[in-house]
Amino acid sequence: MNSRLSLILLPVLAAHSFADLQPMEDTAMDEMVGQAYIEMDAYDNGSNTLYNRITFGQTIKIQSNADEVVFGEAYDQATNTYTGQASDTDLNLGNVSLGYIDGTGAFVPMVFSNPYIEFAKDSTTNDMLGFRIGFEEAEGKLQADFTTFSGQLGVLIDGNVTTLHNSVGGASTNSRATMIGFGGCTTAGTNCWDIGNINAVDVGDSSGTGPTGDFFLSFQKDNTLQWRLADSSMLSTGEGFFMNIPTSNDFSSAEMSAGTASFTTEFIDRGVGRFIAP
Repeated sequence: MNSRLSLILLPVLAAHSFADLQPMEDTAMDEMVGQAYIEMDAYDNGSNTLYNRITFGQTIKIQSNADEVVFGEAYDQATNTYTGQASDTDLNLGNVSLGYIDGTGAFVPMVFSNPYIEFAKDSTTNDMLGFRIGFEEAEGKLQADFTTFSGQLGVLIDGNVTTLHNSVGGASTNSRATMIGFGGCTTAGTNCWDIGNINAVDVGDSSGTGPTGDFFLSFQKDNTLQWRLADSSMLSTGEGFFMNIPTSNDFSSAEMSAGTASFTTEFIDRGVGRFIAP
């Protein structure tokens, strides 16, 4: 009975309410502030690829640890078979930490604003080409034990722009890299180092003055897909999982050889993972 009554009264109340709506003056509009919680956007790259993005209007502050983060594990892309080999893993990160604990015992979180999920599809066949998870703004300290890495790791070494490699002197690659360096990464300990020597990076704009809009993790079916960056340019990725990590770090050769600094992740040493006393 109550439900039926509500349905009857609703059109009457709605009609009365809308009848009383009045336009707002410009001065009143200037005082209003608002933001959509969910925003949907679509764009294309001018070459048969359509992108659809869902953005959530929120800010996330997090200090969190994970024993490992592994994507595309032990998979041979050429034969589409499971190999069981760690070297055939797209992303293999151990002791991952977002944010840290400073010397006073205070949490210093990573900060993410406006997270989004984006899908790419072929506008002709309607086939899904890939997806990514990212943030319009990301800033903070990311720590990990890098074993294999697919993507782009934006660090400088001795002021030099770096490239990823699978071996000393090997060709540069953005797939399953194990080494990082500059000048061709030709000499171990001089211009080429194991990526495991990087223990922590400062995610953010390369100038060190604020957040980055280009921190994301993506998956794509082949090597042809590109993703749009904050400056509207397009970034080419590789098949499988791909992680784009812009940073403000400029490490010295000495730091790279010794292993870059690490930061406290927990209050109690559990005897596993990464722990550094304040």
